Order: sequence, then structure tokens, then C-alpha cells
Amino acid sequence: MRNLLVLLLLPLCACGSLSNSRDLRNARYIVTLNTQVVFGGDVARCVSDSLELQAGAVSNRFAFADIAFIERPPNQMGRWVFGGLGLPLGALVGGAAGLAIVSGDTESNPKAFIYGIATGAIAGTVAGVALWERIDSDRLNVSAIPLPERKSRLESFIK
Repeated sequence: MRNLLVLLLLPLCACGSLSNSRDLRNARYIVTLNTQVVFGGDVARCVSDSLELQAGAVSNRFAFADIAFIERPPNQMGRWVFGGLGLPLGALVGGAAGLAIVSGDTESNPKAFIYGIATGAIAGTVAGVALWERIDSDRLNVSAIPLPERKSRLESFIK
């Protein structure tokens, strides 16, 4: 069984998608090639007609024609900040909704207020994280850019 698993995963390691998948969470740039192979790296720069992507000591170079997308995923610290701000705001809104459900009488059903706060806190945290991911992430469709403009657009994207 183990050998079968190795045989199935070996092609993924060879093309780079599996070996670089753990690096994608912390990567500042994510490059998706036309072959749907994904690479992540911390430093990107344009060198003549190609993009050089560095992840630690490993460096990869891709021709502009081979790149489908380049992304800048959201900063991890922003997720914590926006999720942390969403927690009390969601709890406040959830508590107000819980009070509205019981018509302000917490004596009759005190659990509705508590459930409202808990549900609102969870929803507020998720909404805060989702908002941050929407604000901070960016994606450039490199294959849709005309060839003469690709280098200048990529240089402005990675700076």
C-alpha cells in the first residue's frame, strides 16, 4: 500500500506542486504556470524575459509566456487583526439579535442571548478574516497581458 502511494505521489513531486505546497502558506508570491503547476516564493524579480522566484535557498526561473497567474496572498498578521476585530463586533450584533429573539426578556429564555453572542462572535471572526483576504490579496492574469507589456506590468506588480 505504501509503495502504491509513493508511485501515485511521485509525479506530483517531480512537477513541483507537492514539494512546494507547504511553502505556499507562507509565500509572498504564488506563481501558477500554464501547466497548472504552482510555485511559491518570498522574493520575485524580473530578469530579461523571465521571472525569478526565490524561496529560501531555492531559486526558480519562469519565462513570461509560461506564467498563467501570479498572486500575492493576504498577510497572516492582517487575518489575526481583522478576525480579532470581528470577534467583539460579531458578539455585540449576535447579543442584540439574541435579545431581539426573546423580545428583551432574558428571564424566559436566557440561552438565546448566550447563543446569540457565541454565534455572532464566530460569524464576526469569520467575516473579519474573509474581509481581510478580500482587501489584501491580489492576482495578476499574466497570460492575458499582451507580450510587449508583460515585463512592465509584472515589475509593477511585484514591487
